[in-house]
Amino acid sequence: MALAAVAIGSAVALEPVWALADVAMALMALVNLTAILLLGRWAFGTLADFESAARAGREPAFTATGNPHLPRPLPTDVWP
Repeated sequence: MALAAVAIGSAVALEPVWALADVAMALMALVNLTAILLLGRWAFGTLADFESAARAGREPAFTATGNPHLPRPLPTDVWP
């Protein structure tokens, strides 16, 4: 696929290639911003869990179940 992109990109005029690259970058940015918005609560909850453990002088260890800092319990059977 990358070889085909290089071959086509070398044969096409430069302006359409840059226009296509701009559209691809915009789509990737939209996907990333959506993921950041959806995962932001979880990230801040994880940070709050870490900071509370560090303030208490405990070794920070993340627990997915029963964590009061997270918006809701995380599924623990996602990864084998």
